[in-house]
Amino acid sequence: MSEVYRQQKRVNDELNLRQNTQQYSLSNGDNTSSNDQNLKIADIYLKNNRTNDAVNILNNTANFTNTLPPGNKNEKQNDEINNDILQERGQALKTLSEVYLKQGNYQKALDNYKIYMNVVDSLQRQKAQTEYVEKQVSDELFRKQLKIDMLEKERGLGEKTIDLLRKDDEVKEQHMTNQSLLIYMMGFGILAVIITSFLVYRGSRQKKIASELLALQGLRSQMNPHFIFNALNSVNHYIAGNDERKANKYLSEFSRLMRSVMENSQKDFIPLSTEIEILELYLGLEHARFSDKFDYEFTVDETIDREQFYIPPMLLQPYIENAVWHGLRYRETKGKLSVSIKSVAGGLKIIIEDDGIGRKRSKELKTVNQMKNKSIGMHNTESRLKLINGLFNTHILIDVRDANADGSGTYVEISIPSSASEEKK
Repeated sequence: MSEVYRQQKRVNDELNLRQNTQQYSLSNGDNTSSNDQNLKIADIYLKNNRTNDAVNILNNTANFTNTLPPGNKNEKQNDEINNDILQERGQALKTLSEVYLKQGNYQKALDNYKIYMNVVDSLQRQKAQTEYVEKQVSDELFRKQLKIDMLEKERGLGEKTIDLLRKDDEVKEQHMTNQSLLIYMMGFGILAVIITSFLVYRGSRQKKIASELLALQGLRSQMNPHFIFNALNSVNHYIAGNDERKANKYLSEFSRLMRSVMENSQKDFIPLSTEIEILELYLGLEHARFSDKFDYEFTVDETIDREQFYIPPMLLQPYIENAVWHGLRYRETKGKLSVSIKSVAGGLKIIIEDDGIGRKRSKELKTVNQMKNKSIGMHNTESRLKLINGLFNTHILIDVRDANADGSGTYVEISIPSSASEEKK
């Protein structure tokens, strides 16, 4: 009817009928017919100089065919529908390009023509792919037909030949089965080796960790006798001097210190506040004995959360003890000991600095007086830190060096990253 109206030049009747047909096709899922009607409606608009209406419907057709979802038909039908949709999209884009060219809108004409050329390329690729698939199917059918023909020719060999072929197939199938079984057995064997190796490695790793923990416990247990021995030397000093009042006061402070040390000696990490409390008690005791040899300064950054930052116990005491006993007490004039705990990016920096006689001079004095004390506390601390860094991945670093160019004084810097504290909270 639409074509009859066109021949009779009944434009409005043809337009109304094609619009109704397009809506009916669209509502019934016949997208190809719907797009075909859109193209013919656009043609009517162009012939009647309704260019803007034609552009709108062509744009809608091009966009609609570009986002159309696949149907529920079989693969071959879908390919045919997709081919039709591409052709309709290409026709819409080509017509749009021509319309924009007539309007003088060269940029849009060029843009739509480029998209049209891409659609043409897609159609050509789809056609080439279809031809390739059809050739593959045709070749496969041809090969199968040749095989059928050959089998039919060989039929005359008799039932015995067929039986032999059947047995040959059975042998091949059994061979493939045996190969599959062998592959599975090899796979299970490799898996068993991997699992066994993992279990052996894990057992070895656990033994190593247990051994390191035992060593760490041993080092902690050595710290207490060493510390107690040095403190009792100080008590003996007061008793020998018949200073009963100072000896009693020293013992009272010493008992408080020992209680704190004992309570935390079995822990790998303690709050910074506890370590500071122990150090202040210890410094007070050492200064009470050697008040004529040194003064000390103990500073802690106020921004540090002492309760939330954790460090290994008795970490600083051996270095402070070494500064007093091997550096400051040999000075002829009063020296100074400085302990500072600072907050830095990524953790804490602890600095212990003295202006004593220095490491080299202290070593020479030990040789002259045949002193056999080898700074057990510092040695044990270094060994403990090596084990702690390995077990807990803490990366605590200690740097001990001369404070001055002439070798006098000692400078100790201890870096404790925040990750070490977070690991042990």
